[in-house]
Amino acid sequence: MAKKTTEPVVITGVKRDFIGFTLYGLSHWIPEKFPQSVIDKMVRDQTGGKVPTKGAKEPRDPDRERFESLHLLPARNKAEEKHDKSAWLKRLGMPSVAVKQSAVNAARFTEMSMVEARGMMFFEAHPDDPEGMLLRVEADDLVERTDIVRVGNARTAMPAFRYGIVNPRVEGVVSFPSNMLNAQSVANLLTMAGELVGVMGWRPLGVKGTGPFGRYRIELKELPKMSGPWTDSFKKRKIL
Repeated sequence: MAKKTTEPVVITGVKRDFIGFTLYGLSHWIPEKFPQSVIDKMVRDQTGGKVPTKGAKEPRDPDRERFESLHLLPARNKAEEKHDKSAWLKRLGMPSVAVKQSAVNAARFTEMSMVEARGMMFFEAHPDDPEGMLLRVEADDLVERTDIVRVGNARTAMPAFRYGIVNPRVEGVVSFPSNMLNAQSVANLLTMAGELVGVMGWRPLGVKGTGPFGRYRIELKELPKMSGPWTDSFKKRKIL
């Protein structure tokens, strides 16, 4: 009986490459983080907490809801701990997954499937965020907004109190498997995402309809030319 020969199994692995980029807002960006005070009220109403008298409603606090709609990074100094707009501008953030969702939705305009785009691209969070979720946003101003939105199956109209981010800029990094996807394809996808999809609320291609906000243009950036926190993080991880 002839002996069976076994071929060696070679695991090639996935080689990931990294691209740095900066997003420049072409319109206001509208944060849509759900206000914590509204969540707390819903929890009280649904768990037997204090419920207003029949026919009465708890008054809403527009200023508080606008503040709570913002994603904020931890304060780096005493000045950033202040509860005012100038301090919030220095701590402003956005979920890194928002950029990923924008790029994934842009895949529908290409030959790449949305499933492929979702699985192959990973957008890093800013090294300053201990929870590993947010990118740092630089902006010129925050303008107050009161928009009418429709919620629930009944599409009930209600005001949404939030801010518009004026002239936003975001630095970020995307990684991808270079043996499956090339840098040019990623750059093209992000370019289409900025023009056709957008980020945050009331964007051109959103879940709840279309709007004029959240658009951006992208500039690629070499990793060694990224700002200090990024390069420090890359060196620790031996990417640079």
